[in-house]
Amino acid sequence: MSKKKLLVTFSGGETSAFMGNWLNKKMQNEYEMLFVFANTGVESNETLEFVHKCEKEFGLDIKWIEAKVYHNQRKSTGFKIVDYNSATRNTDWKNTTDTPFEEVVKKYGIPNHSRLHCTRELKMNPIKNYAKSIWGKEKYYLALGIRIDEIDRMNAKKDELRLVYPLIQKNMQPMTKKHINFWWDQQKFRLILKGYQGNCGACYKKSNNKLMQMVKDDINYFEFLDYLENKYGNPNGRVPEKVYYEYKDEFGETITGYEMEKVPTEEYKNVFFRNFVSVKEMIEMSKGFDKIVKDDSIDTNFQESLFDETESCEVFSDCGE
Repeated sequence: MSKKKLLVTFSGGETSAFMGNWLNKKMQNEYEMLFVFANTGVESNETLEFVHKCEKEFGLDIKWIEAKVYHNQRKSTGFKIVDYNSATRNTDWKNTTDTPFEEVVKKYGIPNHSRLHCTRELKMNPIKNYAKSIWGKEKYYLALGIRIDEIDRMNAKKDELRLVYPLIQKNMQPMTKKHINFWWDQQKFRLILKGYQGNCGACYKKSNNKLMQMVKDDINYFEFLDYLENKYGNPNGRVPEKVYYEYKDEFGETITGYEMEKVPTEEYKNVFFRNFVSVKEMIEMSKGFDKIVKDDSIDTNFQESLFDETESCEVFSDCGE
């Protein structure tokens, strides 16, 4: 009997790394597995080191790919094969204008809460196209690194979409964030990042508190984004406002209300962060920030609560894309 095919996305975080290691050890008899890490070029160096250590320590055959953007073509983002040594680093943008992230911004614009193409073009489409290059049109299952404390993110059409949730399903290995932390505490190495820092640096999906804390930790996280805003966005543009309207309908009745102002594209403020906050404004906001943001990567007391609030962006998950 032939094995089912399983695509395993490797985000570079501890949850997906645990899942990949567990699947590799426990499910080889059931699945033919393809492990893929899509490097966006803005991951921390610690993330790339961590993925490389997982390859060596766990014996995982992880395929490293990066987005290949087709400009002036109606064609989804493809892939190019890289490895640990040739992968784009988060400082390469200083020497070249064709890093994966900048290439996506050139074609699709600044990603933010209104323009949700970041994960789609940097991870989802490259991974799908890579899997197609290996398996052709054969159907495969997709393993997602979403934990049982994130069960609300599980897709209702999981069976139709052939999705597998190893860290939720009872017949596999249900895990919470705290269980994951506890397991990694027993290993020879960990991802050397604080929980709120994550793999994609100053991602627009993070809360303002986390972003302001990251400014205080290391302002270099924001240098590349500021460059992109100034080159491809319009950080000093206009923000749409609610405009009051009043008119009489065909029956003579007065109709009133509010609608969003229509701002011309060339005048529209196009920036990374929610509520039209630019990188420079986020940095300025951080000067008055005096709260302490919790580092949830060190919490291993999994008997406290199974369902603490979490924030992540696992590729192919329902995370706002």
